[in-house]
Amino acid sequence: RIVGRFREQRAFGLHPVALLLAGAVSWGMMQIATGQTVYSLRTAETVLNWVVNLTAFALALDLGRDRHTGEKIRHALLVFAALLSIVAVFTVMTSPPGKAFWRFDVSADVPTLGPFVYKNQFAAFIEVILPLALARAILDRRRWLPYTLVSAMLLGSVIASGSRAGAILCVLEIAA
Repeated sequence: RIVGRFREQRAFGLHPVALLLAGAVSWGMMQIATGQTVYSLRTAETVLNWVVNLTAFALALDLGRDRHTGEKIRHALLVFAALLSIVAVFTVMTSPPGKAFWRFDVSADVPTLGPFVYKNQFAAFIEVILPLALARAILDRRRWLPYTLVSAMLLGSVIASGSRAGAILCVLEIAA
C-alpha cells in the first residue's frame, strides 16, 4: 500500500507521531553518518528498529483511513488478543521455564506467556488492546456480552501472568 502511494504519487498526510518516529530514524542515521556513536552496530540495529516502527505506524494509519478496513483490523486484533490471552495462560502454567510454546528455547530460565518472554511485555500488549474491548462492550449494545467477556479474559490473563504493574494498570483502565 505504501509503495503504491509512491507509484501513484498520492499525497501522504503528516502526522505528529510519524514526524517523531522519522526524527528518531534521522537522528540515528546522522549519528552513524558522522561517526558520533559509541557502538555503530548497535546504533544501526536501533535505527532499523525505528524504521520498522515508522513503517508499521504509516501502514496502520493508511489502513485505518478506510472505515471498513479499519473495522476489520480492529476486530481481527481483538480476536487475536483473546486467543493469545488463552494461550498465554496455558503456556505460563504448563510450559517449562525457558521454553516458548512448550518447544522453543528462549535463552532465559523464566516462564513464558505464549510468544512473550517477559510478563510485563505481555501485560503492556494487553494494556493496549483492553481499551478497545472495553469501548466495544460499552458502545455496541447488541454485542456487549462477548466484548465484556473478552475484556474479562484479557484482564484475567494479565493477572495470571503475575505482572503486578500490568494488573494495576488494567484495573485502572477498566475503572476509567
